[in-house]
Amino acid sequence: MIINRLTSYVAIELCRYRAMSLSCGAATLSVVLAISSIILVVTVAGVIISTILTNAAFSERLASDALFSARAGAQDAIMRIIRYKNCSPDGCPYDYSITIDNGTAQVNIRDSGSWYGCEAVPAGLCVISTGSAALRKKRIVVKTVADAITGELKIQSFKEVPL
Repeated sequence: MIINRLTSYVAIELCRYRAMSLSCGAATLSVVLAISSIILVVTVAGVIISTILTNAAFSERLASDALFSARAGAQDAIMRIIRYKNCSPDGCPYDYSITIDNGTAQVNIRDSGSWYGCEAVPAGLCVISTGSAALRKKRIVVKTVADAITGELKIQSFKEVPL
């Protein structure tokens, strides 16, 4: 009888222990899932923010490369105008393309006309240089006037204009 009571007491305590451990396990599972989801959200947010910052820095570098290419193209065109007073060996208009470091420049040399604001140059030449690096583009417009007597080239303006 004592053994019987002892076994039933142990069985009852064992059931209480199991019931408590099952309910404690369920609570532990929800806490672990909550903490894991918070860690996952913070990690994903960190990856997204770092990707945005990296793309912004890379985009800025590409814009700088495009502007550098446009400037180099405009300066090359000025040198060609100085060498050949009437634009190029073939005359004006003259179009060409050059590659500079990480970009390219598409250069157009035109007589004055309605080319991106070059109508204000009555007896001069207009240089339109469009630099590009990957998907970024920048444009520089140069207005020049050459002295007919001395051959001196005067630059009226050298500026970046919107595309």
